[in-house]
Amino acid sequence: MVPLGDPRKVAEPFEIACPEPGTGRWVDSRNWVYDFARDLPAGVRCTFRIKPGLTTLAETLIVGQQEFAFSTGGAGHPTSFSHVPMSMKAAEVGTDRGGDNDPLSYGPNRPHATS
Repeated sequence: MVPLGDPRKVAEPFEIACPEPGTGRWVDSRNWVYDFARDLPAGVRCTFRIKPGLTTLAETLIVGQQEFAFSTGGAGHPTSFSHVPMSMKAAEVGTDRGGDNDPLSYGPNRPHATS
């Protein structure tokens, strides 16, 4: 925390664990931002942990959540669930085998094929 309009460089309020460089700054008396040097690529995970003993301007110890993290995600494919291909005919999946207990039967919340 810094007094509004105070131009002095103050210590970072967070211990930062991030593979990408950046610069932190106070934008007002309550809000701190971290500007990365470049757009972040996929697969980056950053963690910001409040430094031990950090206090407000009134010298009240900061309590509550102490760690904040994010990830830019990564290249990949969404989870794939097995399903009946839409090009299969009903006869190919055996719809006449077991009624409602047959996993290949068709009905509500079950896969279905076009005929």
